[in-house]
Amino acid sequence: MDYKKISDIFHTLSNVNRLRLLVYISKEDRTMSDLCEYMAISRPAIINHLNVLISENLIEEVLTKSSRMYKQYKITELGERITSDIKMIEKELEKKKEEESNDLFLIVKPALDRDVGKGIARINKLGRSFLKVKIGDEIELKIEGRSIYLPVARAYDTDSDKWIVRIEKKYRDMLGIRCGEKVIVRKRKI
Repeated sequence: MDYKKISDIFHTLSNVNRLRLLVYISKEDRTMSDLCEYMAISRPAIINHLNVLISENLIEEVLTKSSRMYKQYKITELGERITSDIKMIEKELEKKKEEESNDLFLIVKPALDRDVGKGIARINKLGRSFLKVKIGDEIELKIEGRSIYLPVARAYDTDSDKWIVRIEKKYRDMLGIRCGEKVIVRKRKI
């Protein structure tokens, strides 16, 4: 494996303007006027970024003839593979962003004695509505890379206006969390 070459490519793509140019060119061959119109930077800056992308074999410059000769910038095979990976990463980031927008942060409280051994998480109606879960649906409780899944139960009347989740001590121990700390709560993906 050529770590130096890979490092050079990552360094090249660490510049947001070069990354934007690469992805834009990957969609179809582009002329300098296309690039100047698309980018909010000067023509000399675009030329500089193009030269760096060319030197890393991510794009190539080709002469095209119509009524006159002009240059176009075209994605290379390596550039195509890399932009494909970039698009996959972008989808994953969007998915994660969407998941996080559906997260609910609740304060952990102890389960009442009558719930010990039931393996449930009690959440109020507002919390269930936000998470789009019904009683009995499983939710994920997550903190610092650790997760558990528990079925949802209705909150006690005394907790109906509180942003809390009641869980047993053994589940708090699995998460490594104490009462009074916040935990991420989300609908379990099937």
